[in-house]
Amino acid sequence: MDSDSRQSRRVKTGLGRALDLGMQVPDFRAIDGRDHVCMLSGFGAKAAMIFSFSSLDDAVIQHDLSLLESLSRTYGDTLNFFAVSMDFSQRLRQMQKDDRAGGVHFLSDRRFASFGANYGVLTRERLLVKALFMSDAGGRIRKIHEFAAGEETIEDVHSSDELFALVQNPHQQSAEKEHAAHCVPCEAGTPPLPEQERDSLFSRLDRWDLAEGRKLKKTFQRKNFREVKFFFDLIAEVSEEQGHHPTVTLSWNKIKVTLTTHAAGGLTENDFLMAGILDRIFA
Repeated sequence: MDSDSRQSRRVKTGLGRALDLGMQVPDFRAIDGRDHVCMLSGFGAKAAMIFSFSSLDDAVIQHDLSLLESLSRTYGDTLNFFAVSMDFSQRLRQMQKDDRAGGVHFLSDRRFASFGANYGVLTRERLLVKALFMSDAGGRIRKIHEFAAGEETIEDVHSSDELFALVQNPHQQSAEKEHAAHCVPCEAGTPPLPEQERDSLFSRLDRWDLAEGRKLKKTFQRKNFREVKFFFDLIAEVSEEQGHHPTVTLSWNKIKVTLTTHAAGGLTENDFLMAGILDRIFA
C-alpha cells in the first residue's frame, strides 16, 4: 500500500460521521435496484471497495464505473464492490438490465441518506461527495479518498497494489482493545456499567457531562436553525440504525443531547458508543 493511503485522511467537504483509517467500517442501509432495503453487513465479511457519487448521469462517473466493473470481474471472489449514489432504484435497475453491473452492487442512498450520514459524504443539498473507501475482511478502513473537483477518476487514485494487499492480507491487526461497532439491544433488568468501567469510558469522551452518575449530556452549537435541523436529521438516522435513541432538544442554534439506557436505569456501553458517534457527526 502506498504511503499516501496509510495517512489518516477524512472526507473534508462532506457532512456526517467523520471516519479515519483503521476504524471499523460503519454499517448502513440502502435501496437496491429491486427497491429492496439492504445493509452492508448483509453482503458478507469480505474486503470491500465502496465508491460514492451523486448520479449515474455523468460522463466521468461512467468511466469510473467501467473500471469498477472490470475490477469486480478480476477480484470479485474475494472483494465486494459497491457503487452508492442518490439515483432512484429504477435507474439502478436499468444499469443491471443493461448487463453493465458485472459484480458491482449498485445501491441508492436517496431514501435514507444512511450511507452519506455514516461515511461523512452527505451535502446540505442531500447529494453525495465523490469518494472512495476500501476496507479489509475484518471491517477495517484501509483507504479514504475524496476526489478532487474536475476530471479525477478511480484510475487516478487506485493502485493494483492496494487491492492485492487486501486480498493477501484481508485482516488488519490492531493492538488496541476493540469496542462494539454497533449498539447491543438491552432488555429490562440489564445492569448499568460498574462505576469504575463507567468512569474509564467517560474519561475518553470530549467535553461531555456526567449527570447524576447515569446520564451523558452535551450541547452542540451550529450557525442557525436550518443547520440545527440538518444535523438533527443525521442524529435521527444514525440513532434509528443503532437502535439507541438520545433525548434531543433543539433551539435556534443549539442541539442538546442526553444519553442513558432506560432499560438499565443508567449508563451502558451503548451510551458511550453513541456519544463517540455523535462527536464524529459534529466534528
